[in-house]
Amino acid sequence: MKYVILTLFVIGLFSSTSQASIISFNGYVHDDSTDIVTGGGLEWLQWDVTDGMTINQALASNSGWRLATNTEMSTLFNSFTFGLLFDSDENTSQSLQTPWDLTEVSPYLDFVSLFGNTWTEATLDHASEPLFSSSAWFGTDLDNDTFYNYSFVNDDFLNSNGSSLMPHSAGMVADFNFNSADSASDRRGVALVKTITTVPEPSTVAIFSLGILGLIIRKQKILKLNR
Repeated sequence: MKYVILTLFVIGLFSSTSQASIISFNGYVHDDSTDIVTGGGLEWLQWDVTDGMTINQALASNSGWRLATNTEMSTLFNSFTFGLLFDSDENTSQSLQTPWDLTEVSPYLDFVSLFGNTWTEATLDHASEPLFSSSAWFGTDLDNDTFYNYSFVNDDFLNSNGSSLMPHSAGMVADFNFNSADSASDRRGVALVKTITTVPEPSTVAIFSLGILGLIIRKQKILKLNR
């Protein structure tokens, strides 16, 4: 009976985990039971987790994570249908805007839903059309100038006086001389990544099968003892 209860408990545990809310877009997935987005062979720590931190602070606070490279960031941005092919040159600023729409369905909003809203200032939080934005420091510093890049994705929003609707926008900003590893912004996180090491997860069917197998083996042992 103990084995039966244990088996049912484990099955229930994995079944409840599978009920977590999942957000996905073009191969990038976020399970709301974690702060991690997976995709493109990487794990990304959601940007709102490190909102307001410097690069050095974020790395010190999150052991095992590293700063996303220019290539990794451009690959991420190009996975979304923003409408611009982003390159990995750290000395180039690249951005685009697309018209607002009332459907509230866009790759910009999908991106912010995945990586978290790093803009929390109440001055632009208009109830009818708030600003949702994901922004993060990143970079490789191949030219050794000690400067880094940052990226941003904004859903459409009302401007500060609430009089006009601003378009969607996305961009990767060049490593200007004010973007050091000790720069911080209360509107920006830090893009931290890990390379995914594939570990197969046991399925509910496999767990159930193992439980049944255990019961069969136990029953056979009992039968042998009673002979």
